[in-house]
Amino acid sequence: MKLALLATLLFSTHLLASTGGESSQWSMRYLARASNFLLVASDAALEKKPLMCGLKKEEPQELILKLKYQIDQKIQRLTTAQKEKIYRWALNCEKDCSCDIFSLALEKDSDSRGGKFLELVNSKGSHTTPAERKACARKFKEFCSSQLLKELRRP
Repeated sequence: MKLALLATLLFSTHLLASTGGESSQWSMRYLARASNFLLVASDAALEKKPLMCGLKKEEPQELILKLKYQIDQKIQRLTTAQKEKIYRWALNCEKDCSCDIFSLALEKDSDSRGGKFLELVNSKGSHTTPAERKACARKFKEFCSSQLLKELRRP
């Protein structure tokens, strides 16, 4: 199930244009942490466990699609300086469970260094356990009161 949810987030072609927010105001790392948070929430909903942030059981899937649009927009507009940050963050992406989103960004990077970092990020991301993802989500408590969550929840 988790793999299907991750695939939905990373490879969905259904983009929702009604997110209401401007992706440039959040860093790739912040969006990646939000992605992990929502994936963990979605897993909890499937397991009929209580959800953080007072999310309703159907909400994580809807929010994931809206966040995917934000992430796609951010990736399309990455500057050279932002890519440099991603290269640096890639070295420790497993610490905040951001490897999956950095992998998506690096897949679209034509820079020759991008390939080297893509291999690193893919390796680290594939070794992230569900328990580690949950721990990352719990550390991201500020997401519950964030402007990003408020914007993703807008109809």
